[in-house]
Amino acid sequence: MSINGTPLLPIKSAIRGNAPLISDENQKDIIDEAIEYFRANVLFRNFEPKNGSDLLLCYLTIYISEVITFLYRTPDLAEAKKKVQQISYNTRFALPGDNGFCLNGFMKPPKTPQESDKLREYLTHVRQECANRLVNILFQDNKPNKWWFGFRTRKFMNIDHT
Repeated sequence: MSINGTPLLPIKSAIRGNAPLISDENQKDIIDEAIEYFRANVLFRNFEPKNGSDLLLCYLTIYISEVITFLYRTPDLAEAKKKVQQISYNTRFALPGDNGFCLNGFMKPPKTPQESDKLREYLTHVRQECANRLVNILFQDNKPNKWWFGFRTRKFMNIDHT
């Protein structure tokens, strides 16, 4: 299923939301891929997406940059878990077609308000799950992982995640 070219891919999640769920915990989902390839992908200045899944991967790469920047000066895992809820549970983020959306040149806006609501719910669910997984990677042994936080200044395709 997709909304105007943006696929609603299944994810592994214990968080309630409208994303389709993967029952096999060993199977990779789009969030696993975004986190796994983030450090390589963020170095790209140009990227030619082949399909909607690539665009969702781009969106998550930019979101991961945002989370890393947001958590940069956080001292430990407990504080990071509190702070990550501020960014991941916020539903006031731009959608395709809105001013300030990071991939407006690539992603088409939803056609109806119902599609817009469904896409916002899906992206909120994906953002929450992504941030929850990422925080445990960013803070290993209860302290910031310098190898991940070193990427906070990188901009994927020169796109600012604001």
